[in-house]
Amino acid sequence: MRSLVWYASIVLILPTVVQYTRDEIVPQEAPHEIPDSKPAPEWPHDGAIEFRDVQMSYRPGLPDVLNGISISVEGGEKIGVVGRYGLAVWRIVS
Repeated sequence: MRSLVWYASIVLILPTVVQYTRDEIVPQEAPHEIPDSKPAPEWPHDGAIEFRDVQMSYRPGLPDVLNGISISVEGGEKIGVVGRYGLAVWRIVS
């Protein structure tokens, strides 16, 4: 029975995977790093980043996912920001 459920889930998921992997349907995203635009290794040694009372949604018309967030990051500090499920992680690294 377990293998039947597994097989059924693969059969249901397969058309979606095929749809999202075709180049003409989903455009290729930009590369993670662009060597010509890369900042110097010591950047941002003396700078700082500050967000005050940030409100943000994924797109207009949807509820806010950030509501009144404030953060200050001094130059040289390293922070990590984790998404809702912990899968999408981005970092601001000095």
